[in-house]
Amino acid sequence: AGRMKSKAKILVLILGFTSHVYADRISALEKRVEDLEATLNGLEPLFVSRYGLIRNCMTPTVLNGKAQCAEKLKPGAKCSAVCNPGYIGTPGKVVTSCKEDGFWTDDLQCEIPLLLVSGGTV
Repeated sequence: AGRMKSKAKILVLILGFTSHVYADRISALEKRVEDLEATLNGLEPLFVSRYGLIRNCMTPTVLNGKAQCAEKLKPGAKCSAVCNPGYIGTPGKVVTSCKEDGFWTDDLQCEIPLLLVSGGTV
């Protein structure tokens, strides 16, 4: 029983030491990522001023549908939601525009309608 307790204590010490080493490594990696992000954020204004680059938008995602967009997604471009069968455009979330900062004015979204009328006559 005495040997078992000492083995358990050694194991706890080893685990404590390795978790401390990993914590230090993770902390160092987080610092490097922060430094890299700061460098990259500083490059964009340089590229815009030196090369006249324009920040385009990425094709937006649509909850329960897909986006229909102009070919070029430059600032001012518009995209519309094309909903999957059985869904309708969520009011206020059917059309969006690309802003100067490369982000969209609104998220596109489709939802299940409260009432679905299909076929028949009234």
